Amino acid sequence: MDSAIPNGNSDLPKRDDLHYLEPMTFQVEDSLFKVPQYHFVRESEVFRDMLLLPQPLEGEREGSSDSKPLFLEGVSKIDFQRLLKVMYPLVIGTPPGHSKDEWISVLKLSAMWRLIGIRKFAIDQLTRMELDPIEKTMLAKEFKIPQWLQSAYQELATRQAMLTDEEARKIGYPTAIRVWHVREEYWRRSKSGYGFDVGNLEGVFAEELKEARAVEDCLFNVPKYHFVKSSDNFMKEYDLEGTGGQVPLTLDGISKVDFQRFLKVIYPLDFMPSMDKPAEEWVSVLKLSTRWHFDVLRKLALSQLTSVVMNPVERVVLAKQFNMWQWLRSGYESLVTRPEMISLEEAERIGYSTVHALYRTREERSRGSTCSCCFPRLDLEGIFAEEKWAMEAAEAAYNGAELESLEPPSRMGIVESGGGGGGKKKKKGRK
Repeated sequence: MDSAIPNGNSDLPKRDDLHYLEPMTFQVEDSLFKVPQYHFVRESEVFRDMLLLPQPLEGEREGSSDSKPLFLEGVSKIDFQRLLKVMYPLVIGTPPGHSKDEWISVLKLSAMWRLIGIRKFAIDQLTRMELDPIEKTMLAKEFKIPQWLQSAYQELATRQAMLTDEEARKIGYPTAIRVWHVREEYWRRSKSGYGFDVGNLEGVFAEELKEARAVEDCLFNVPKYHFVKSSDNFMKEYDLEGTGGQVPLTLDGISKVDFQRFLKVIYPLDFMPSMDKPAEEWVSVLKLSTRWHFDVLRKLALSQLTSVVMNPVERVVLAKQFNMWQWLRSGYESLVTRPEMISLEEAERIGYSTVHALYRTREERSRGSTCSCCFPRLDLEGIFAEEKWAMEAAEAAYNGAELESLEPPSRMGIVESGGGGGGKKKKKGRK
């Protein structure tokens, strides 16, 4: 607002473009609050639209003074105070030291008024706190936070303690029954040495997760060229031609962040786009290119991730998710040969039975050495033969090929999933 104060005298000082902030007066319960309107207008389309409404020709505008405050109906004073502590801190250079209850207040109001940045900040802060899975479930449902919902359900499904009657009542009996279903499947699999099946959880809670992800409803308008040219699967899954371009496609189960990262690669906004992206961005690209069979893009993502220096546990987790035996072998080899032992946290991520086999291999390798620098050759292909076979079979099926050997080799090591060995691929046309 680089304009002179309106009195006709151009010699008077001008208002600074950034730091001439218009105040706004709110009434919450029986208290008045007067703060800059800056963050409310900048962060929230609700308040922006409110201020764009036609103003009365006579009299004061709502929010302009103590005698004409903007009344915030249905908002508690304590919640509003906690929100203002984040938006307008009174102590310079001190991050808000909110308690869990205070951050929940911030989350509540930022969700109500679509204060997008503050909502994300509150979610990040609460994620760092240890939320009980029941409380996390209830908050995730109320404020549509899909990542909380999935992690809470997984925690409830895998913990030792069974659901109590009180917990079932809090999360709702339909949800509780679904938790029982996933628990039963999890404990059945764990007896056979298999890990947690995220796909089963996604299937059982499909409707609840879909509803939670609705908060990420966002419209994207991009050329359909690459979607038509690069992926028959995308065309079939979403009936791209059938929409006629008039109705937006709903990409169920796709996060906005993953899709944004995917679009950054296929429709770069820079004239000289860089392939030097963080690993998490390439994982998003790999996830969607695998789902939709963007084969060239999938190879690019695999190539980029192969060259990234990555924690061996992260490498193993990704290898299992995307059936990449070479990544898995590399991760296993690093875990066997590194000086540091495999921690309990790492074991939980890659599976206890896998870690058992890795520890056995570490000990055999150590016992078989004749000196501190001479170790026997690692036969990871033999130890994890079934897992190797299962991965190659899954990758062959994905590529429309088959393994010549229909039966997996005999179990040669303790692994998470069935399958092993590496029969040769026999190429066929894509199904």
